[in-house]
Amino acid sequence: MRRVALVGAWLLGACEPELPAELGDCPEDSTVGWAEASAVFEANCTRCHHSELEGDDRNGAEELVNFDTREAASQNDFLVWSMIWPERMPPDADPMSEDEAWIVWEWLSCGGPE
Repeated sequence: MRRVALVGAWLLGACEPELPAELGDCPEDSTVGWAEASAVFEANCTRCHHSELEGDDRNGAEELVNFDTREAASQNDFLVWSMIWPERMPPDADPMSEDEAWIVWEWLSCGGPE
């Protein structure tokens, strides 16, 4: 629902709200679940942050910070968000889009729901 409102505001000439620097309250109308969040993590994160990767295959990613399971991805929520925004991850490619970042923000802010 939030994204629909944002698109409507954009069409009316308003600017999209800036992504927050920190996680916040879960939107009451949130429908973001693991399916949406995992697609973003798969597209941007798991090439380095996957539990089956070791050593140099992780490209410097910390061993205990992974995004291939819901449980692992939701463990370090504040750290994860501080590394994703503003535009620091992934370091070896273009940063995730704002739409993708909003999905992650909402999912983490809601406690990493299934």
